[in-house]
Amino acid sequence: MQTVPMMYGHNIFLSLCILCHLLNCTLTQALSDACQDSSQCSTSNAECGSSSGTRICQCRNGYYDTNGVESGGSCMQKVYVGSNCPQPTTSVPDTATCSDNNARCMSSGSSYTCQCISTYYDNMNSNRINRQCILRRGLGVTCSDNGYPRDQCSDSRASCISESGIYKCKCDPGYHQEQQQCVANKALGDTCNLAATEAECSDPAAVCLNSKCTCNTKSYDSNGLVNDGTCMPSKKK
Repeated sequence: MQTVPMMYGHNIFLSLCILCHLLNCTLTQALSDACQDSSQCSTSNAECGSSSGTRICQCRNGYYDTNGVESGGSCMQKVYVGSNCPQPTTSVPDTATCSDNNARCMSSGSSYTCQCISTYYDNMNSNRINRQCILRRGLGVTCSDNGYPRDQCSDSRASCISESGIYKCKCDPGYHQEQQQCVANKALGDTCNLAATEAECSDPAAVCLNSKCTCNTKSYDSNGLVNDGTCMPSKKK
């Protein structure tokens, strides 16, 4: 079937509009077809809007076209976060069907659901209308006591922890903050940062001395000068 160029198709549509006006009739258009006002769009929850400089019938905000860019689809309500969505296709991609702009329609076992992208977390609100994707917090940034402490922080090795009644994203036990990421604590003999604001050495009896994790004065290194030892209590004389 030969395709009519958009310019000529639009001219034909205008001619039909004029003819319809003379005959006192109503011209209805399907999704992706040219229009002049929303009353001409035959699909429920569609409106006449601008697309690439041309006015066409398209779905209202909060709805998606089941045929994508192809003509003749219908407008379906976008899916809330955590709810089932249709398997993405070339015409209707994973970005088209979810109500939250930071969610994508992704595989979830045997079905597809709207899930937050990696830099956002699902607030898990019990009211599905209020369930949305929230930007993950960086280290030291205030978070909330919502029952999902690990989801809120941008670093997977951090959790939302209370400090004097204020919740902030802090590194998990066994990790410490270096710039804006959580790094595993250092073994005895490993290089450490003397200016660090929190403990970097994995052994609780170790300190950062001469830029290396070293046992404190009340302990000795079970491995001597070899790395990865343990701080043992010094014997009392």
